[in-house]
Amino acid sequence: MNAEELANKFKAKIAAAVAERERQTGIANDNAEKRTADIEYCKDAL
Repeated sequence: MNAEELANKFKAKIAAAVAERERQTGIANDNAEKRTADIEYCKDAL
């Protein structure tokens, strides 16, 4: 494997990691209200 192939492989991994981070951020934003409700429920239960 030469340097160019390694660089391309690295770029692909970085692109996949960025896409996954964006996906996870979107999921976290979508679930923010549910987390808040769960926190309040737990506080009330205590």
